[in-house]
Amino acid sequence: MVLEKVILTGATGMFGKHMSASLKSIGTEIIPVTRTKNEGCIDWNLENWLSIKEMDQKFGNTCAIIHAAAMLPNDNNEKINSYIYDVNVRSCINIAEWALLRSVPIIYIS
Repeated sequence: MVLEKVILTGATGMFGKHMSASLKSIGTEIIPVTRTKNEGCIDWNLENWLSIKEMDQKFGNTCAIIHAAAMLPNDNNEKINSYIYDVNVRSCINIAEWALLRSVPIIYIS
């Protein structure tokens, strides 16, 4: 499979920066996704569930998703833990549901 266009969540993170550079070096178009607004990136707070239509609008036609976004705990606060659960678990379900419906393979980096 030739990866012409790839969605990369966590694109501005430590791993994401290296993955992005590597994929670009072989001619792959990257659709970078980040939690915060960054120029040239799609912003998506992974805490927020997106509908299939919203996912289509954000991601459109892609060959694969590399899901490398995560949030690490920095406190044992119940509210923060709930947010981390949404970002780290629910977002995977949201992405997987869309990818399954669109027959788009996922690479999940944990």
